[in-house]
Amino acid sequence: MKKMLFLLLSGAIFGACSSDKDRVLVFVKNVVMPPDSWVFAPGDGVTVSAEGFEADDEIMLEIHWQESAEGFAPEGYAKGVRGIVTVRSATSVTFLAPGHYPASTVRVLLLRRGRMMPLGKIRVADGTPKAEALYGISKSDTDETLIERIDLSTGGVTRVATLGIGRGIACAVGLPGSGWIYGVCSGSMAGFDLTMNYYDDFGYRNSLLAGLSPIPPSDSFPTTRGG
Repeated sequence: MKKMLFLLLSGAIFGACSSDKDRVLVFVKNVVMPPDSWVFAPGDGVTVSAEGFEADDEIMLEIHWQESAEGFAPEGYAKGVRGIVTVRSATSVTFLAPGHYPASTVRVLLLRRGRMMPLGKIRVADGTPKAEALYGISKSDTDETLIERIDLSTGGVTRVATLGIGRGIACAVGLPGSGWIYGVCSGSMAGFDLTMNYYDDFGYRNSLLAGLSPIPPSDSFPTTRGG
């Protein structure tokens, strides 16, 4: 009898643990995702509405893609990609559609204190670099630093972005194929994502300065190649 009671108790405990493990966490209610028919370009703002968002909530992404028609990228996925949140409130969160991946279906998850709740899915267009391009930075010593694309055949210049007050990139370098321009702003490492049109100040702790070349005049073009 005691043995049977022990087996029944063990089964009850195991069943409780299993149901807790399989339980879907609910942090927010009445989630509204963008329509399934929408295809976002990399860097577009994606807004998810719901009730109950908190100030420290983050967005995590799982990106899945099929093999491209050109065979450029095999079928694959990227998990643990942190979404770049641009606006947040108690009723909505806006983040940037990810770049640097083939056309994909992206699973969106809400991260709260180490635990995640699935919110839904979005579709994102191809964000992989197609060819090298030449970029220049002008007015780098002002509050209107410009990033411009230079046509290699004609020399024509097209403005890509105006970084704005408190943002800049000096001593610019580019890693071909990365889609990023890196440099220094006020002694801190900074960068601009050409695929997502996104500026990031990485902070002092991520920057190691071995030397600093003179900042060129504002009307000159320190150039770099990027995807």
